[in-house]
Amino acid sequence: MNHIHATSVLISLGQDKSQSHAILLRGPSGIGKSDLAFRLIDQDHKLISDDQTVLKKEGERLIALPAPNIKGLLEVRGVGIVPVDTADKGEVHLIVDLQSPIQERIPDPETDTLLGIDIARAVIDPHDKMAVKKIIIALKLALNH
Repeated sequence: MNHIHATSVLISLGQDKSQSHAILLRGPSGIGKSDLAFRLIDQDHKLISDDQTVLKKEGERLIALPAPNIKGLLEVRGVGIVPVDTADKGEVHLIVDLQSPIQERIPDPETDTLLGIDIARAVIDPHDKMAVKKIIIALKLALNH
């Protein structure tokens, strides 16, 4: 198992929201990982862990788990640390590196390797008003490759 500096969210897809896939939001402190997670939660997705995520390799799958000391807590800037509903775990299918402003208009598809597993990677501006929709699109593209 490995702890990383990332916020993880379980994204539910499909009409009945039965398909769930974890994403990792990475970036420096203050870039907006927790705020973006909050916006995703507001769209009926579930937090796995805010700021620190435990990664575990299960065969060829990468699993995100909550860091035990902060499970069920989310930092809401300007408000404080608040309790939220969380998922116990999720298989990681996308890494979202947060960058503001975005440098490339049409980037080449990328991957990153965590615990020996290649995971699709996207770069998104967390302050973009369409950031949540862009994450969903990037996740769908990652799942189709």
